[in-house]
Amino acid sequence: MKSEHFRFMTRAVVGILFLLSLSGLKGCDYLPVGAVSIAELLSNPTKYDGKEVKVKGVVSEVTRIPLVGIKFYILSDEGRQILVVPKDSIPESKSRVTVVGIFRNIAIVGGESVGPHLEEVKRLDYSL
Repeated sequence: MKSEHFRFMTRAVVGILFLLSLSGLKGCDYLPVGAVSIAELLSNPTKYDGKEVKVKGVVSEVTRIPLVGIKFYILSDEGRQILVVPKDSIPESKSRVTVVGIFRNIAIVGGESVGPHLEEVKRLDYSL
């Protein structure tokens, strides 16, 4: 009887610890959990406008204009693209990144986004 109670308690504790560890992983930016596709952002600009989102993709184009301090890059995924204004440095072209940023539109006209972009809050680089 005592060993059955001990086994039950052990299983219960292990189960609770497992669930707690999974909830902690949800915030891990390297996991696909919580990522929004670029297509989803561009299809629903009013839903995400001004909100922090996590997007993954490949850097397809990098632009730097040092004289006026302009820099940005284009993030591509599944044939869709979005402009990203970096917080600090610009990643290398063709690098795979996860970007956490604020989705913004210059304007929304008739439900269509004009000038959609991400203002980078955090970027995680990882190799292909």
